[in-house]
Amino acid sequence: MAPVKPTSFTATANRVEKFDGAIVFEWGQPENPEEGLHARVFMRPVEGIYKKHMEAGTKPPIHFHRHQYESFEVVGAGDLTCEIDGVQHRVRKGDPAVWIQPYANHVVYGTPGVEQPEIEMIVRSRDDRLMGRKNKEPSEFLLDKMFFENWYGYQEETFDAGDTYMTLPRWVPFRRTLSVAAGIVLGRWIGGLLGYQPSLPEWTSDWQLTCERTNRVWTQRRFADMEAQETARIRFSGLGSSN
Repeated sequence: MAPVKPTSFTATANRVEKFDGAIVFEWGQPENPEEGLHARVFMRPVEGIYKKHMEAGTKPPIHFHRHQYESFEVVGAGDLTCEIDGVQHRVRKGDPAVWIQPYANHVVYGTPGVEQPEIEMIVRSRDDRLMGRKNKEPSEFLLDKMFFENWYGYQEETFDAGDTYMTLPRWVPFRRTLSVAAGIVLGRWIGGLLGYQPSLPEWTSDWQLTCERTNRVWTQRRFADMEAQETARIRFSGLGSSN
């Protein structure tokens, strides 16, 4: 499979739709210094990719994060299921936010058997390397907004994971360790040599930070082009394509 070629430019958008409107992100400001992400998210189980999953009886990709705590809080209409290490947690408005710890295999989706047009939730994240640390630089470790921008961008057009790792089947011994190793070797090293970027200028809002991070990995340094985002913006402005 060749490296993905984005068909939309969303890096400067405060509101981003993916999968033909099946999920919508409205980016907000973190509520405290330890948060790396604060987003109001609208998931529509009867549209796009979620409808296909529901009809096929399948689920979105199960994955885990190495360092991020991630929370889901339903704040409007909707009935959400957070599946964590195989255990389903049902979340509705008024329920406490569900926090998912690092290395926990998880996936979220509309609760099966519940007919609903939309789930409105707040998604937050925190990085365990920043908690309680003095003189910290949160941007150093943020999966967070950068991850969501590219995770859903890649899923929409192909797939990628940043510092998030796809979970191997339960029967595989040491599956978390192997997932991390595969993500580093295949994603960062071999993927970088083959031209696969961890983040793309068409989707990533903080492109300067992305360039700083990719410049630290020898197989990805060629992607640290500060002019790439402006070039992409000009190209898409001529096409009139954005979400």
